[in-house]
Amino acid sequence: MGYNNGGTVSGSYSTGRVDGSSRVGGLVGYNMYGTVNGCYSTGEVKSSGNNVGGLVRDNKGGTVSGCYWDTETSGMITSAGGKGKTTARMKQQVTFIDWDFVNVWGIEEGVSYPYLLWQVGLINPEGEGSAHEGTEEGVVEGTPEGKLEGAIEGIREGIVEGEGEGGGGGTDKGCGCFGGKSLGEAWWKYLVDFVLFGLVISLMSGMGRRQKRKE
Repeated sequence: MGYNNGGTVSGSYSTGRVDGSSRVGGLVGYNMYGTVNGCYSTGEVKSSGNNVGGLVRDNKGGTVSGCYWDTETSGMITSAGGKGKTTARMKQQVTFIDWDFVNVWGIEEGVSYPYLLWQVGLINPEGEGSAHEGTEEGVVEGTPEGKLEGAIEGIREGIVEGEGEGGGGGTDKGCGCFGGKSLGEAWWKYLVDFVLFGLVISLMSGMGRRQKRKE
């Protein structure tokens, strides 16, 4: 964001590179009477001049609280607001004081930066495996024999591998993206049903074409 004039920036983050000529910040360039709370940035920050800051470049009459930026990836050690931390510290939950890692944020301790829980399922922060990978493996294994078992098993394995730990060390099972509530479980069930339906249609169509060729 270049200019925050009296607005509020809260519960957000920036990972992209920022490059400009004036009032360049990793998250906000110029915070004028605005509020920036509970945010962080990690992207490289560059400027053709000296008018640059790791998280915020200029802060006039505004407030910046509970915010952080990565001093290593940004290449910046100064900012008009927020606290600069090393990459290792930015991947530790304890760094983010008073952040809600139960309902709002998640983190893979020592592995990922914080991420918003609603993003689980849309992204896989620096983790391995995905539902998509498992689906591909299952189709390859099951299709030649005309069976669905391989596809179904591949989908299930992919979901388990791709979910990750979710909500910052919670005890709930599954992806953890809704703190163990039924909405997350329903979402995964919907995804599995949708993919299985598509596979059934595709396999039936393929078998129909092979049958016609034999005739």
